[in-house]
Amino acid sequence: MASLNALREEQERGLKAYSDKLRSENDAIFQKYAKLKKFVKDQKKRTKKVSKKHEWTQRKSRLQQDAEDAENELLAKCRLLADGKDPSFAEEFMETLSTYEAQEGENSVLAHKVNGIVIAFLSAKHYIFKTLDGLQGTADGPAPIEVFFRDIRSTYLGVGEELEALAREEQELDQCIRRHNPMAMAEGSASKQVEGPQDCQSVLRELLDRHVLAEAHVKEAVRQEFSKLERTIQRKTSQIHGRETSLPRLPQSKRAGGACAVSSSFMRVRNEAARTAQGKGRRALLKEISEILPHVKYSTLERQNEQFKQNQQQKIRGKEAVELHQREVRRLAKSCEEKLAKSCEEARRKATTAVETLQWEVHAGVYDRHLRHCRKEKAINEEIRSFMAMEDERLAAAERQRREEAMQRERAKQKEMLAAYHDEVHRRRAAEQEAEEMRRLREEQDRQANLAVTEKRVRYRQQLDNARMEERQVREELLKEESMARQLRLERLASSVAPEVEADPTRARAHTLASSSALALDGEEGRAFNDVHGYFDDRLFQDQRFRIGEALRAAGLHTTDYGRSVLTDIKSNVQHRQDMRTTYDKMARP
Repeated sequence: MASLNALREEQERGLKAYSDKLRSENDAIFQKYAKLKKFVKDQKKRTKKVSKKHEWTQRKSRLQQDAEDAENELLAKCRLLADGKDPSFAEEFMETLSTYEAQEGENSVLAHKVNGIVIAFLSAKHYIFKTLDGLQGTADGPAPIEVFFRDIRSTYLGVGEELEALAREEQELDQCIRRHNPMAMAEGSASKQVEGPQDCQSVLRELLDRHVLAEAHVKEAVRQEFSKLERTIQRKTSQIHGRETSLPRLPQSKRAGGACAVSSSFMRVRNEAARTAQGKGRRALLKEISEILPHVKYSTLERQNEQFKQNQQQKIRGKEAVELHQREVRRLAKSCEEKLAKSCEEARRKATTAVETLQWEVHAGVYDRHLRHCRKEKAINEEIRSFMAMEDERLAAAERQRREEAMQRERAKQKEMLAAYHDEVHRRRAAEQEAEEMRRLREEQDRQANLAVTEKRVRYRQQLDNARMEERQVREELLKEESMARQLRLERLASSVAPEVEADPTRARAHTLASSSALALDGEEGRAFNDVHGYFDDRLFQDQRFRIGEALRAAGLHTTDYGRSVLTDIKSNVQHRQDMRTTYDKMARP
């Protein structure tokens, strides 16, 4: 038995060590695969991040250099205009700002700085005009202008550091323009229009980067759909831009550099005039602008205003088209993302199946040897289990035999103890009977000894009893004689009265003087002289419920639910006493 247990333990240890070795090998393979996958993914991210960061750094440095060049050029032009003491400084300054603003389409980073300078100029318009008017009559004029340009430069440099504050100021300015000039609402909505439709190529790259495991034919189908949508968007955008018209050029546009500069200058002046001309009409607004720009004709302003309205409508339609294109891009991106996700799931499933098959092929021989070893171990374990079962059965039989022998010995001992107990009981009962017999003998002896002492007393009591008996017999005889004499007297009286008595049954049942006195009537109420507790027979049979109850009892229905319900529903026609009223009567007649 000990050798079998040792063999079994040794086999279990060998099997456990072998399974641990296989598990560690599998874990090492999976860890290598996970590390390789993570390394490839990190390399892709690092390459993409480095390329994007390098591109963004170059673009930022280029934009900063362009912004500094434009700033220096702008300030140089403004200083030359200020040193020249030209009364048309305001118009030249606005044209310079418009030319500077034309670069916004090329560098969107300069938009905030341009807006900051324009806001600073518009807020100080009256100060500039007053300063220019004062310079015409004085010799030392540039000092206020230098102070003003120094303030503009400080504002210009602060704009780059506080972009959020400038954005809030620009928003407040747009709200003010809309509040005082309804025509500027269309301009504000068009100016906030997005630069263009969402880039299809960026969305496509994002989807493909997010679903790397998708199948090749699915990726190709997604690329074709995005290319088709991009061509459609470009065609519609070109059609919309082809229908746009340009505003007529003002006289100073030849020096400013084009229609964009004049349009920007005209819009700035028109919006500023709309601020001061609150509650005025369109003609008053155009006259205000023509007074600010005297070299521009009123008809030209009116024509430009009409053309501006048409361009604003065209911009609104372009914005709607852009929003439609964005919705189409989002819808296509959503559907393509679902396709790519399904393809990724299918690829993962195929890859998992392939990995499992490869693992099985690699470890097939090991698994086969392990299986044969397990079968041998199972056969040995079965033999050991059968031997252990036989040994357990033998031990159980021996234990049962031992318990039966112990039980038999216990039963024999109990029988001996029971026999001894019965013998002791018989002995005690015999002793008690013998003691009782001796007690009776002693009492009889004592009684015989006391007879001589009590004989005189007994004879005296017997004499008294005899005298009482004789007296009782004498009294009974006297009573009998008296009753016989009374009966004889009554008979003689009856025989003497009998000839005079008539046969009258009514008189025999009539009230006597004694009964009349007991039942005498008292007034109209008819109450008896004495209290009567209960019913008379005539009043009892007047009760309707009593008669119905008697009928139900005669029919054998007085114990049924029907009989009880009938008696409960019927109201009595006889007034009950207060102490005899039932609960139902109290509920019916409180």
